[in-house]
Amino acid sequence: MACTTAGDPLFQEKDVPVLPEIIEGELIDYATQVQPIFNAKCTMCHGASGGLDLSSYAGLMAGGATGDSVNTCDGVGSYIYTKVTGDPPSMPLGGTPLTE
Repeated sequence: MACTTAGDPLFQEKDVPVLPEIIEGELIDYATQVQPIFNAKCTMCHGASGGLDLSSYAGLMAGGATGDSVNTCDGVGSYIYTKVTGDPPSMPLGGTPLTE
């Protein structure tokens, strides 16, 4: 998969179901493995009501006021990744870190 964002002509919503990243030899399914985490921990603040919208793949890839939330060429350098894995993590704000 090429490095893309929502503004890139290569980005297509139909590309959502399976991401090419590998964790312990398995493909990541966005709809069943990632979106449920966002729904449980993030969308109460980052929903469809403005700012960064984590209620859908398209919203995630569109980014927010600070720009792109995901860098498909450098996942660990992505803005969203650094917010949830920093030392200490700054998101979810006031909640249990996603890494626990």
